[in-house]
Amino acid sequence: MDKIRLLVVDGNKDFFNDIKVIFVENNYIIRSADSGKDCINKLLTEIVDVVLMHTDMKDLDIYDTAKLIRSNNKISHIPLIFITDQEENKDFLLKSYKSGATDFIYKPFVNDILIHKISIYHEMISNLRELENQVDILTKLNDQNFAMRKQIEEIASIDYLTEIANRRVIDRELSNEYIIALQDKKPLGLLMMDLDNFKMYNDYFGHQKGDKALRQIAKASKKVVRKTNDFVGRYGGEEFLFILTDCNEEQTCVISNKIVEEINNLNIKHSPICERGNLTVSIGAVSCIPTSKISAGKLISFADEALYDAKRQGKNRVLLKKI
Repeated sequence: MDKIRLLVVDGNKDFFNDIKVIFVENNYIIRSADSGKDCINKLLTEIVDVVLMHTDMKDLDIYDTAKLIRSNNKISHIPLIFITDQEENKDFLLKSYKSGATDFIYKPFVNDILIHKISIYHEMISNLRELENQVDILTKLNDQNFAMRKQIEEIASIDYLTEIANRRVIDRELSNEYIIALQDKKPLGLLMMDLDNFKMYNDYFGHQKGDKALRQIAKASKKVVRKTNDFVGRYGGEEFLFILTDCNEEQTCVISNKIVEEINNLNIKHSPICERGNLTVSIGAVSCIPTSKISAGKLISFADEALYDAKRQGKNRVLLKKI
């Protein structure tokens, strides 16, 4: 196995020295950067597989740095794992994902979990580089490489873990379907789904079993949403977004409840420390005919608010927000 090239972004040398010990015997090449500018310079001049970025640095806006990385085509594909002292909260997660974070790990963390995460993203980036190398070879031999390029784009559109649409695709499709619904004056349904007490599940069973559960739930959800123009994608972490075309409030509720029922039927046993017998989901739902006063972003906000209310009312349920 090739050595994993890791860049740790943090102005705290003590933290770098501490974390460096973790990787000494794990076949890693580890480098450090003490500022956002230094990080981007190293990414542009060195080969880096994964970036670990401490969110609590002084004199560094990690969100701006992440956005700059994502805006540069040469380095935008590199996975960014945020390491944070903060407690998990929705605002922090949403802001981090919007800035370009790929994943998170919370301090204090388990070393094996961090190594597992890095290994997954290293494999992903290695596969991507291998595909790019193959395309370059084919391009030099023959300009008729359209099919290969299309295949790479399709791979880049799939969430590597759940094998459904990723955040980039679901955002694009929502924008397209919103415009169509606005023009045709047809209802558009939107569902925001979140796994209940999933952190507790991960903490007890471990992230490998948590990843397996995410794949099972993604597969079951996709089975319910069968209409050609409907979409389901992983929005981030354990959140999923559903786009239901030409779907009124009643139909949206029916589909939402079918999804909740389908997840319950999986009978994925929850951890003994959780009051729930099985792993369940909550769904915030909204449906309306778009107007100039209701943007696609606003629909997401409404669905997110409904999801919050569903959680507050006991979880394992659907809550439809009236507009």
